[in-house]
Amino acid sequence: MILRIIIILLSIFATILPVHAQGETFTDGNFTFRVISDNECEVALCEHHLTNRFEIPETVSYRGITYSVTRIEAGAFRNSVDIIKGELIIPNSVKIIGDFAFYGCSGLESLTLGKSVTYIGKCAF
Repeated sequence: MILRIIIILLSIFATILPVHAQGETFTDGNFTFRVISDNECEVALCEHHLTNRFEIPETVSYRGITYSVTRIEAGAFRNSVDIIKGELIIPNSVKIIGDFAFYGCSGLESLTLGKSVTYIGKCAF
């Protein structure tokens, strides 16, 4: 009986442990991401200089969970004149590009959009 209770408690703990709160942010490489669901996140910010070839990742891992990058938050790169220079590649995983996401990024020279983009917000580029 005690063994059964321990197994049930461990199963519950293992199920709850890797789940992150919606809205939680984390940094991986050049980007800050925000959790938007159990397996999706969005690019919230980029603070590092990215030149020549700038590629947003399709997936990112955080504390043992792999998230699909499905959105670029509104204003995420707004007025990043000195951050983004050259080619921008948005992967197939991204569905939504928020309003003003890349507004004012005058160093952007070329853009490759993934096939899954279904919404591009106002003044996104």
